[in-house]
Order: sequence, then structure tokens, then C-alpha cells
Amino acid sequence: MYDSAQRRGTGIAKRSIEYLSKKISEGNAVVATENVEWVGFCYIETWSHGQFVANSGLIVSPKFRHGGFATLIKDRVFALSR
Repeated sequence: MYDSAQRRGTGIAKRSIEYLSKKISEGNAVVATENVEWVGFCYIETWSHGQFVANSGLIVSPKFRHGGFATLIKDRVFALSR
């Protein structure tokens, strides 16, 4: 995710594999795949004991960009946030 953001010239917080793994295992992430290929990812951040929620780290593989996957991932993460 970090490398992809750097290539596009956008900012993204660099997160450890352990951090992202924890988000996934806690059910606070959306991982998009097509067959067995990685398409995209987004996770949820919470703070103040869950009082505030934001989505973060939305990224789509270059191969799948402009195919509507970012919108699908956002829709899922918003539903998960609720």
C-alpha cells in the first residue's frame, strides 16, 4: 500500500504487517480479491473508546483501478463502520 501511494505521489501512513493483520483478524478491514488475486484493501480506525470511527488506507491494485472497485470497497467499509 505504501509503495503504491508513493508511486502515485499521495500520502498514506505506513503501517506494519502486524498492525494490518490485527485489523483484519478483529474484523475491522475489507480485503477485496478476485479469484485468488488481491484487488484492494481498506481498514477502520476507531478512537475515544469507539466514539469516533474513520476509514483509512483505501488502496486498489493498479491492475484493477478504474473498474469501480474503490467504490465497492468504500461501500463495504462504510457498512462495516456502522
